[in-house]
Amino acid sequence: MKLSTKVLAALAAVIFVALATAGFLAGRTAGNAYRVYLRGYEEQQLNQLAAEAGAIYAETQSWPAVRSQLNASIQTGSANGGNGWLPGRGRQRMGQASIGPLFIVDARTGESLLGNGDAPTGTGPLATAPITIDGRVVAALAMEPTVTPIMGQAEERLFSNIYRAIALSALFAGVIALLIGRLLVSSILRPLHQLSTGVAQVAEGNLQVRVDVRGDDEIAQLTRNFNSMAESLQEQEALRQHMVSDIAHELRTPLTVIEGNLQAIIDGVYPLSVEELRGVAAEARHMGSLVSDLHELAQAEAGRLPLIREHIDINQVLTQMASLYRPLANKRDLTIQVVALPVTASILVDPNRLHQILTNLIINAMHHSPPGGLLTLSAEARQANVRIAVSNEGPGISAADLPHVYDRFYRGNNPGSEAGEGRAGLGLAIVKALVELHEGAVGVESASGKTVFWFDLPAG
Repeated sequence: MKLSTKVLAALAAVIFVALATAGFLAGRTAGNAYRVYLRGYEEQQLNQLAAEAGAIYAETQSWPAVRSQLNASIQTGSANGGNGWLPGRGRQRMGQASIGPLFIVDARTGESLLGNGDAPTGTGPLATAPITIDGRVVAALAMEPTVTPIMGQAEERLFSNIYRAIALSALFAGVIALLIGRLLVSSILRPLHQLSTGVAQVAEGNLQVRVDVRGDDEIAQLTRNFNSMAESLQEQEALRQHMVSDIAHELRTPLTVIEGNLQAIIDGVYPLSVEELRGVAAEARHMGSLVSDLHELAQAEAGRLPLIREHIDINQVLTQMASLYRPLANKRDLTIQVVALPVTASILVDPNRLHQILTNLIINAMHHSPPGGLLTLSAEARQANVRIAVSNEGPGISAADLPHVYDRFYRGNNPGSEAGEGRAGLGLAIVKALVELHEGAVGVESASGKTVFWFDLPAG
């Protein structure tokens, strides 16, 4: 069953239950209102009879006479000297609101004034109306309530029309609600259908598909997330293709050299000498280093590279790294300096991996520094982190290349890039993976002839 059918079926069920409940309550309310009206009408009749009883008693001074004349007026349907009309017993006017039997009782005690044989026989509450003469209450006219909701033909037609109107209104409202619901369901499911089509195309390998975003609701947010995912997949696929191409290129070069030299030695073009074999071994080492870097990068990005963390003094580490690479810097006519923290700062890190991170950054900075340049190793406390930076003087990095410097095999178009140094372009990618493995972050800034590579690690 389609989702639209399910939603419409659920909507129809909700509408039916709501309208049925509303119709039932409306019918009950109308019935209750009619019964209240009949009781009020009965009380009005009783008050009129009480007024008639007062007039008769003032004239006859006899309660039996009052009772007799009241019964006669009820039977004939006239009271109050023929000036007023009261419905007689058995005459259905405004429902079965008949009067009788009547009792004349003491207003204070409720005892019958016509003897014990004339006392009410029912157990329900009595409806009473005071009998007054010259403003003085002399007795009370009592009646056992006899209002029964038995309607005449006119009332039956009235209530039948009311129920029919309620049913037709409910049916009309239900149809309108379903039509509006259909439009709303279509407006909701249309972007979902487009999104489903886009997902199917991505599954088939079309990573260029995008879905139009309309509105700002949850479905629109889902569509934005899908477009972002598709864009990320497209970028990752492009990087994967470039990586495969770069790996093939990086491996092809040493393999070609090794194969060519060995074939030349076999064919007698080159003599079988130690120097020739050293060249072949160098290319083999280069190829092995590339494969090792790729394996380590894959392990780090997958989070499977083991870490043995220790609390170490970052100032001491920077000083040791500067001493280690100062001879190589002197050969390149470069100066290394350390800008340490004013106080001892400890970080929780794997010392070997930190050494590897700093080594890659220092070597990278040397490759991009002109003779006479200055390399700076610095540390800075930043809330819960310590920022470690390696900066160098030089031509800098273009704005177009900055977002990609940590991408694998990315060399950019800057002078003195790793391409010119025979490197594979994996060093900075390994730095990024190792730092993120330590729950840290990396970054780069380049301006005014100075480039700064930095990374943050949690303080110990």
